[in-house]
Amino acid sequence: MRPRAHATFAQQPRISFSRVTASKCRGNSIAQWICHRPDVPRSHERNSRVQYSTFNARSEEFTAKPAFRDAWKRGQRCLVVTDGFYEWKKLDPKGKKKQAYAISIRDDAEMVMAGLWSNWKSRTSGEEIPTCTVLTCGPNKSMAELHDRMPVILAKSDWPAWLGEEPATEQELLALLKPCPDELLKFWAVDNRVGNIRNQGPELARPIEPALV
Repeated sequence: MRPRAHATFAQQPRISFSRVTASKCRGNSIAQWICHRPDVPRSHERNSRVQYSTFNARSEEFTAKPAFRDAWKRGQRCLVVTDGFYEWKKLDPKGKKKQAYAISIRDDAEMVMAGLWSNWKSRTSGEEIPTCTVLTCGPNKSMAELHDRMPVILAKSDWPAWLGEEPATEQELLALLKPCPDELLKFWAVDNRVGNIRNQGPELARPIEPALV
């Protein structure tokens, strides 16, 4: 999945790679990053675009999922750096009415999410494409008001271990995949136009009065 207005605020989310890649990749900016399964069959390609994607992976089960387990075993961990993300709050029991919300770090610092990466080769063009997925976990108390899942947001002190720059066991790494503290985040209602991928621009993240139930 290429980054869209409804995925993150950042027009070009930056990916920092684990040490299993060449050192020059550390901290590089990837203008067109894609999150999807590397085992997509040929029938899912059209005009060099991947039609089937997995933008995120559940932290409770990703180590056993075919789409992600190889990247995990190879230590292909990364940091996905954004300004924030959008989520939808259900306004009625059936979820037919929803209000879009923007979520960011309270002091407007960059949001750093835990991810996995892999390189995927297009079966049609032969192009090698860097790919990634964002790991998710259950919500903290504040996010639970909006949704039952949230991205794993890592503290700065945990970045070196996640990238393999400091030693850590598998269990220590898995222990990092938890909700961030409630006080870290802020969120506000935004225009529901973020739900249409044709809509782009920073104005989509501007606060509005939330819709009433």
